[in-house]
Amino acid sequence: MVRRAHRAWMAACIIVTMPLLALWAHAAPAARLWLEPSVQQIGLAGEAVVEVWLGDVVDLYGVEVHLQFDPALVEVIDEDPAAAGVQIAPGNILAGDVPFLNQADNAAGQIDYAVMAVLSAPFNGSGVLATIRFAAKAAGVASVSFVGSQLVDSSAASIPHSVIGGSVQVLAVTATPTPSVSPSITPTPTATLPPKATSTPTPTRTPTSTPTATRTPTATPSRTPTPTATGSPTPSRTATPTPSRTPTPSGPCSHLVVNGGFEYSTGWTLQGRAEYTTARYHGCCRSVRLGIEWYEPNTSGWDSAQQWISLPGSASSARLRFWYYPVSGDPNDSQYCWLMDLSGHVLAEPLRLTWPASNGQAWAYVDYDLMPFLGRGFFLRFEVYNNGYGGITTLYVDDVDVQVCP
Repeated sequence: MVRRAHRAWMAACIIVTMPLLALWAHAAPAARLWLEPSVQQIGLAGEAVVEVWLGDVVDLYGVEVHLQFDPALVEVIDEDPAAAGVQIAPGNILAGDVPFLNQADNAAGQIDYAVMAVLSAPFNGSGVLATIRFAAKAAGVASVSFVGSQLVDSSAASIPHSVIGGSVQVLAVTATPTPSVSPSITPTPTATLPPKATSTPTPTRTPTSTPTATRTPTATPSRTPTPTATGSPTPSRTATPTPSRTPTPSGPCSHLVVNGGFEYSTGWTLQGRAEYTTARYHGCCRSVRLGIEWYEPNTSGWDSAQQWISLPGSASSARLRFWYYPVSGDPNDSQYCWLMDLSGHVLAEPLRLTWPASNGQAWAYVDYDLMPFLGRGFFLRFEVYNNGYGGITTLYVDDVDVQVCP
């Protein structure tokens, strides 16, 4: 009787606690972003090495982090002096891919870093995302904190995670020079005392500031699907996107698109049936074709070409310009140009063709204002959807340019 009562009591405890455990497991994000070490001390002439760690993550396809630090106390040391701007060192997470965003602003005290799995397989587990080296400028406690972060899996869904920042304490001391030893003097009448060696103090680092503006957050609208489009864009891994650097707004205008004329097989990530072609072009001598040619079977699917673009924080003008040639035999198919964030959310729609414009069969020009997107990055994506019945749809794109003027 006692055993039965004991078993019944244990069963009741399990029934009560299991939902609570499940709720706790669901509420607490497993993935973590943190700084290692979280706290460290350096002298005025010293350097601090801070690693950005990502732990307990599953199916990581892309990651973007933004950190803030006190630029009056420390500055980021450039890990790639040959490149424009100031960069931090990539870690061992998605190490097979080049970060498409890697910049430190020592004037504003901000670090922006992002990498996506294009050649690498999705990452699982824990590792170092990036390494930051700080040089001391003045005494005080410089906090280093996450001001934004985003993790996405291979289906472009957000991964819940927690973040923990840190700090670097700069002490008001410098390294003490090692004293030199004075030679012994032999008591001989003709002996002369050699001059005493003097120590050379350690030079103090002179800070360098990079005049890049602070990243301005922009509201992200959610993507509205076309009623007939049953699929959703899938992140492509067919090519390595060439990262575009954020220009410093000085001197002549900058052109940020890599291979905008599609004359080379670089710069763009192609998905589905998208391909470079000489069949039709606006300038010499190729374009990119999205969709289905007349001789190919009509099957449903998305075809796209995209490239990551990073705009500076300030400019007098920022324009997206391109030419397109639409062909369509089905009013229910779709042709687009989108600006998209890392998670696949549509930020803007420079082009959406509807019937009969979708079958214009002539080159048309788009000139789109990018000023609302200064200080942020996005995918420039051209896309065609075929529903698999009725007629077929194709879109040719050529002479793509993002021009930014100071």
